[in-house]
Amino acid sequence: MATIACTILRAGVQFLAMAFAQLTCRDGLRDVHACLLSLGPALYHIGMRSDAPKSTLADANEHRPWEIHRDLAMALIARARVLYRNERLLQEIDATVYALNATTIKMCLELFPGATAQNPLKTSAGVKLHTLFDVQQNLPVFARVSVANLYEVHILDELLYQPGASYVFDRGYTDFRRLKLIDASGAYFVIRARRGLCFNRLVSHPVDKAHGVLVDQTIRLVIGRSLTGCPDHLRRIKFLDREKHRRFIYLTNNSLLDAVVIAELYRSRWKIELFFKWVKQHPRNKAFYGTTLNAVNLHDFLRIRTRNFNS
Repeated sequence: MATIACTILRAGVQFLAMAFAQLTCRDGLRDVHACLLSLGPALYHIGMRSDAPKSTLADANEHRPWEIHRDLAMALIARARVLYRNERLLQEIDATVYALNATTIKMCLELFPGATAQNPLKTSAGVKLHTLFDVQQNLPVFARVSVANLYEVHILDELLYQPGASYVFDRGYTDFRRLKLIDASGAYFVIRARRGLCFNRLVSHPVDKAHGVLVDQTIRLVIGRSLTGCPDHLRRIKFLDREKHRRFIYLTNNSLLDAVVIAELYRSRWKIELFFKWVKQHPRNKAFYGTTLNAVNLHDFLRIRTRNFNS
């Protein structure tokens, strides 16, 4: 028991040091150690009995499991969602709206051995941050760091779908077998259709072109593999964005909402792009606290926790 308590204590010191580094914009472990050393006896007030040497922090970031920081981030997110439960970005929709996407954090292969090359020529490398974002509350609810060459659609296998909620995807997540699982769970999806989609039109619904809706159809796919893996009927909506002068085609299993609301659902997906922009362009520090994949995971979840504090 004494050994377990000692291990937990050391892990707590590591967490306090890393949280201090993130919130005070420290550039590296040497900077963290120098600042903690300057505080002297005041360290007691933040729960630390002594400063954390650079070598000790480096060893902890490299070897201690990063999952504890992920679990803590998820716990903070759950508390933040309770605080923002009355927030509604889309007033027309009472249910929860989630947007799923991924972004690549680029790294140097020589400095970060845990990074993965994105292409055979190894001209760029990094890790990929997959995030499920609650659009209504403007908060991330799920995050995972993976190798850079992992196909984004595989993350759909790790999600538990909430009945009645809407999930918004880009066309890169097109996999009709996985979309059918969302439909079977009682949830809704909105995804941008890929080019060259083969289908049969079953019903054409009346549209109001003054609001940008050009086509609202009930369709059935005709390609054998798509037909067996897809929901029986899909709704196909063609929408004209007058501001950007672009046409978008959406597929959804939601036959209840108005076509304009479906288009607005997909437009709200850009909230997750703003989150990625914040993670990349507004970090409190400009360098990672370690070069191993374990340290990179730890650092990324530190950033996500800081995002919740700022919210």
